[in-house]
Amino acid sequence: MTRKDLAIERYQLAHEQALFSLLSKEGWTCYCSDEDRFTRYKEALGQSISYVLIQDESLCGYIRCHNDYGNGVYVYDLLVDQKYRGQGYGNLLMSKVKAEFPKTEIYVLSGVDKYYEKLKLKKAGSIFEIN
Repeated sequence: MTRKDLAIERYQLAHEQALFSLLSKEGWTCYCSDEDRFTRYKEALGQSISYVLIQDESLCGYIRCHNDYGNGVYVYDLLVDQKYRGQGYGNLLMSKVKAEFPKTEIYVLSGVDKYYEKLKLKKAGSIFEIN
């Protein structure tokens, strides 16, 4: 990173409060709407590859991925605080994952296709929910 006030760090338990505050603030209440979901998401974070973006000592974004044993890295969550959007921070987080897994295909599971289309990512399939 070239900016002194910007850092990408591996997610740690010390980031938990700030991360869940960001999730709640940005309306991602599906992960923190009740104690059971909150607990399950904390467990998922512990089993995932996750990075947080820190600017001026504030957590302003994060990415959560899973490595499928070299068959691909799947990005489950990418979120940047609304007041920091438009500065390339989401792309920085994705670049961090790509740098960590340079020989592995990276796939994004998206609910916001327009964002990834804007980044000129190639659509590689669809996701279907089993009810």
